[in-house]
Amino acid sequence: MDTLSPGSVVSKRYGAISAAEVEDAARLIEKEAFDTIHGSSDSTSPGVEILQQYTNEITRQLLEYVGPPSR
Repeated sequence: MDTLSPGSVVSKRYGAISAAEVEDAARLIEKEAFDTIHGSSDSTSPGVEILQQYTNEITRQLLEYVGPPSR
């Protein structure tokens, strides 16, 4: 939620997201990332590898949510 909150580095680069939207957006992004990784990860993958995939998915979805940088 801090990443999407007004005043964060992301909001300065991509534009502010209202405080009302932040909690819902963060929850949705985390759920979708978890579902994506849970459905596609190999159960024999080490925990660190799964965590890295989850982090990459969170980042991808966050950037997709905020859209192109504001100018």
